[in-house]
Amino acid sequence: MTLVSEIERTELVNQLVATIGQGPAETLMRCVLPDGRNQLATKEDLRVFGARLAADLAAEFRAEFATKEDLRVFGAELRGEMAHLRAETAELRAQTTELRAETAELRAQTTELRAQTTELR
Repeated sequence: MTLVSEIERTELVNQLVATIGQGPAETLMRCVLPDGRNQLATKEDLRVFGARLAADLAAEFRAEFATKEDLRVFGAELRGEMAHLRAETAELRAQTTELRAETAELRAQTTELRAQTTELR
């Protein structure tokens, strides 16, 4: 397909203005591509672009994300850390129980000392 020269384009605009009016002619000309159909992407252009995009994304994905082995190692490390945290939590619970018992004993002693103080008065 040969390109339309600027002279041919101007003649077309003048004929359109004479036939359908200035506003509609301007609207129609905005819809017509100045360089013809060469500006439009074909199905083949889109297929090639899609394949290139998919390849680029796959390469980026491989570069950005861990391999299965990396994930396996990370999972094992995470499970180890969780087991360690569970053990620490159990130890803290045992210490909390001991502190509650000591607190109860101190309250009992405080009550006893108050009673003795009251007797001495």
